[in-house]
Amino acid sequence: MNDDVASHRTAWLVAIVVALLVAGTLTLPLLRDAAPTRSLQGIVVSSGTVSISSLRGGGTREAVKIRLADGREIIASVSAGGPYAAGDPVQVLEKGGFPGGASYEAIGRQVVE
Repeated sequence: MNDDVASHRTAWLVAIVVALLVAGTLTLPLLRDAAPTRSLQGIVVSSGTVSISSLRGGGTREAVKIRLADGREIIASVSAGGPYAAGDPVQVLEKGGFPGGASYEAIGRQVVE
């Protein structure tokens, strides 16, 4: 009888843990998408290509190292306005932030007045 109660408790505990894992797996992407997208400005420190094997058929994509106005240095993929050279002022989109950290995209040259 004691074994039946213990196995019943164990089965319930396993079911609860599995339910929490499934709920967390489904919720985290929604939280990441809910994070605000911000527009930032910065200066290109360096640029180059990155080999991306996950693209269909492989390929390369330009990436730039940017010093943001707040002093942080980030790596951004180039989605528009490239190629960039060191010293170019750029506009950057910061997307997400939770749980995997923010991603950055260089979207164009910033007009300097």
